[in-house]
Amino acid sequence: MEKKNNNNAIEITYDGMENITYEKLKRGVIYADIGCDKSDMVMDLLPARHYEGKTRSDDAKIGFTISTKCCATEPWFQNKIVFDIDGERLEVDSPNHGWVRKMHYKTFDEENSYSEEEIKGINSYRINVGGIGKVDFDLQPDDIKRIAEAKNVDLYLDSDGAYNVNGGSVNARNGYGKLQIEGIQGVMKRAYHHFVDETCYADYCENKQKAIKKEKQRVEAEKKQKEQMRIAQEQAEAQAQQEAVEREQKASKRRLTVFLISLVLLIIGFILFFSDVEGGLWLVIPSGIAIIVCLAGSKRYAEFSDAFKKGTNGEDYGG
Repeated sequence: MEKKNNNNAIEITYDGMENITYEKLKRGVIYADIGCDKSDMVMDLLPARHYEGKTRSDDAKIGFTISTKCCATEPWFQNKIVFDIDGERLEVDSPNHGWVRKMHYKTFDEENSYSEEEIKGINSYRINVGGIGKVDFDLQPDDIKRIAEAKNVDLYLDSDGAYNVNGGSVNARNGYGKLQIEGIQGVMKRAYHHFVDETCYADYCENKQKAIKKEKQRVEAEKKQKEQMRIAQEQAEAQAQQEAVEREQKASKRRLTVFLISLVLLIIGFILFFSDVEGGLWLVIPSGIAIIVCLAGSKRYAEFSDAFKKGTNGEDYGG
């Protein structure tokens, strides 16, 4: 498949095998039941205008793909889906539906991850599942506008019950607070704006792009701040290490000076002791102690001592 970005909002993909071009908008999360456990479920909606060949024609259709990610209960897809739009029923054919598994879907990991832009309140949320449900369907412009302007929309994928896909503020389970998701009305507003009437819902789309841009700037600023903190910490550690090296060098010089003086006094003490001069022994004892203390405080001696205790001292003694 060939891909290219027409602008920041639309990604154009051409399927050469099927000779179909898709103009895709960014997906929007329309349902989220999140507690960061095995009961999680997320549903998103991807709008895409599609047409035969590479040149758009009057026959272009506006299609949508619902992706469901579930850790436990999975919807039992039918050949249709049903919208309840402010109490009015809209039945739509969905001949292309089913589940894709990780081993057969190269973008599986990307589809399972949600950014802060898509689910506000959870940073880089990921739902770990073995398969992703896919439902494709087309809508007429009037129906897209009906959903975009609706106060309440429920979605039926099977006979188990409706999904409230209005979006907005959602309570997360297990004390994770409130989450913010776009909802189906917002996604439909973007679809109608880009695919039907650019003057319609312009404010919403503009604000949506501003919100995304602002969120990206926040994330980038956060990354930059963390990088600056990391650099500052590394610099502080390097400075502390350098200061420690300088202190050790000064201490080594002092130990060397004391060692040399003590060595001289030790030699003099031995000379006096063997010459039967009184007080020679008292010169030998403190000088010898000072030499031992200097050697014990030496870094090289500490390294040698550690190696000796481990039985390695540059060689392997074989136990």
